[in-house]
Amino acid sequence: HSSGSSTFSRCRALTSVGGALKVEGAQSLFKMRGGSMRFSDCWAFSNGGALFVMKGLRQQGGDIELMNCSSTSQGGGIYIGLRDGGNLEQDAGSISLNKCYVAGGDFQFGFGGGISVGDSVRQSGTIRLENCHVEGGSGGGMKVRRMLNVSGSMSFSSCRATKDGGAFTADSVYVEGGAKLSFDKCRAKAGGALKLDMGFEQQGGDVSFRNCSTWNVGAQVLKLMSENARHGRGGGAIWIRNGNLTQTAGGLRFYGCGGVKGGAVYISEGHLILKGGKQDYVECVASSGGGGVFLHKGHVFQQKTDLTFQSCKAQRKGGAVDVSHGSYYQSPGTLLNITKCVARDHGGGLFASESLHLADVDFRENFAWGSGMAAIARDDVVMDSMHFTGDGESVISAPLVVVQKTVNCTASQQCRLRAREVQVNEFLCPIGAGRYKGRLAEGCLPCVAGRVQILEETNASCAPCPSNSFCSAQYLRAFPGYMLSSDNISRMYHCPNSMACPVGDLP
Repeated sequence: HSSGSSTFSRCRALTSVGGALKVEGAQSLFKMRGGSMRFSDCWAFSNGGALFVMKGLRQQGGDIELMNCSSTSQGGGIYIGLRDGGNLEQDAGSISLNKCYVAGGDFQFGFGGGISVGDSVRQSGTIRLENCHVEGGSGGGMKVRRMLNVSGSMSFSSCRATKDGGAFTADSVYVEGGAKLSFDKCRAKAGGALKLDMGFEQQGGDVSFRNCSTWNVGAQVLKLMSENARHGRGGGAIWIRNGNLTQTAGGLRFYGCGGVKGGAVYISEGHLILKGGKQDYVECVASSGGGGVFLHKGHVFQQKTDLTFQSCKAQRKGGAVDVSHGSYYQSPGTLLNITKCVARDHGGGLFASESLHLADVDFRENFAWGSGMAAIARDDVVMDSMHFTGDGESVISAPLVVVQKTVNCTASQQCRLRAREVQVNEFLCPIGAGRYKGRLAEGCLPCVAGRVQILEETNASCAPCPSNSFCSAQYLRAFPGYMLSSDNISRMYHCPNSMACPVGDLP
């Protein structure tokens, strides 16, 4: 038990654990109810550079501070529990670590540059880790063997790991209530911030990742990489090895993250399940596929969560999302906005190796050097409706494209869906463009010389310019003494009373 104030400086455990303080034995639960404990420049040969606790640590108040503490195996600052036990339970108070690390060398596998926990963490106070790292191992800030349950405040800044999880590694993370979890400038070879074996679940709170990346992957640069890609793996912010990312409430945001597969998120053999809340991906970059998200052998289920991608880029497929060996399913009533995303190969916005089943999508100024400016699928694309902004020779590309309601192309002069079969109820074309239907494409195309379209939102094709008029693609002037048919603007009538038909400009 501790409720007073203690200070430990330059303490050493030359052949053992716990550089400053060691609590062990069958009943070795360390409880802190108040006061403060400060550790600086402490070191342990094995585990727990400053503090080693055999059974568990429970904090009900007070402050624990560690500065520049280290070990050579696990827990550069704090080590809790044996391999199959030991929990960190924080009901209140704060724990802060700065410049703590594990220096195991390239041939050892260290864990938890700041904190290593043998079982689980239940946290509702405040935990801060800054500039913590692992040399030759995983979990630059923290290693948790099983679950991290967050309902308080946790922040990781400039933490790094030579292998996985620049901020921390765990089986799973559970975020709830008013939790605030933030990651800034964390990096690792795989999972720049988080490496999780079983999954991530958010039922509330706010989670943000800023400028997290895998090794040697610059999040702001697109000239990425065949050389740099070999130094890192997927997930600039999160790598889930075998499980789901599930969100039912709260906010999840990624800014300027960069990875190899998945500039922000890489999920292997699992799903992205979105049941509520909001997700934003801004300026995230991947050197392979999925500028924002990459899924391998899994699906996206967007059921209620609103999802936005802004200025994300991929060197290969899916400027925003790459679903490899899977499909994307969006339920009606959800928002999917993809703006200014780029892929050097195919699918400026979305790529799916199977199918895309979308409700209402807003594609704005996306681009791909190959096909599918907005999206591409190897199987079918089925949508309720779509809004497209920009110019696209091939906006959507798939074997079959079905749009049950409307494709709104009024903010584009060229907007075509490319497929062996296109089934669209209605295109809305802008002034100067009309509905076009070819053998392998259908959409809105600019009117060629000698044809005109003067309606603002129409499913009509370009019409031949009438005689006795001045006509361009989006402008029509009838000569004096003539009038147009409202049903067919290509047809011109002579007015019996020329004074009743002065010069007329349309639109």
